Amino acid sequence: MPHPIVDRRTEFGIFQAMLQDLRDRSESILLLKNESGQGKSRLLHLYETHCREQNIPVARVDFKGGSLTPIDIIRTVQTDFRPISLGRCIDVLHHIFQTASIQIKDNTGVGQTHYSVQTNVQMTGITIEEQRIRWESGAQAFADDIFELTKDKTERFVILFDTYEQASDETKKWLSNHILRMATPQRISSLLIVIAGKEIPAPTGEWDHYHKAINLELLKLEDWMEYARLVIGEFHPEYIERIFARYKHSPLEMANVINALAPVGGRPNAG
Repeated sequence: MPHPIVDRRTEFGIFQAMLQDLRDRSESILLLKNESGQGKSRLLHLYETHCREQNIPVARVDFKGGSLTPIDIIRTVQTDFRPISLGRCIDVLHHIFQTASIQIKDNTGVGQTHYSVQTNVQMTGITIEEQRIRWESGAQAFADDIFELTKDKTERFVILFDTYEQASDETKKWLSNHILRMATPQRISSLLIVIAGKEIPAPTGEWDHYHKAINLELLKLEDWMEYARLVIGEFHPEYIERIFARYKHSPLEMANVINALAPVGGRPNAG
């Protein structure tokens, strides 16, 4: 069964083309701008699923909540890429997080008992400038790891960033000045980065020519009619018109209602 129209075949096709020709094209950054409820997160989920089906290492970072630092991002990517090891990233993280041993004395019995509890503690008391140096080191370690993994292979890597508008200003600067700059073909030709949100990064001179920006528009009534034909088969057009009048600004709700009209056992994994 073809991908339902609600999954945005056009935008999915653009992603597939950029991923397929990653080493031969000049575009390695995809920016998706949309308002709430227009299927952005569902589209990123589709990208992620496609990568996993193709055994392409993919990491997904969601800024919802706005508290992720660059180091949090590196940790997420390093975890999502497993079992591939990013050795330089791990070294940087080990320098930032130190292992502390907590000694607990038990004096209630005869003699003394010592318990050693291992925990990761982030070093504190550093200046913002020292923090930025660490973040820059983390970005360089990540770039070196990816370059080393792909210099003699055809391996590809994908990082998906969701809800970009909720990232902190410092994190946005770090992404633009370090990660996106390194994702350009002349530096790391095997890395594809997708950033989605109500707001997207403003291109800088270093990666301006290597990105594609898409505004996600609301799906039209005729798009939903096509989707209903894929999901339901035969239907009365006025049903879809009524649903569209109520849910046209929320593709997820629209898809859920149409899916509920599908024959038993024939509902797609869509929405």
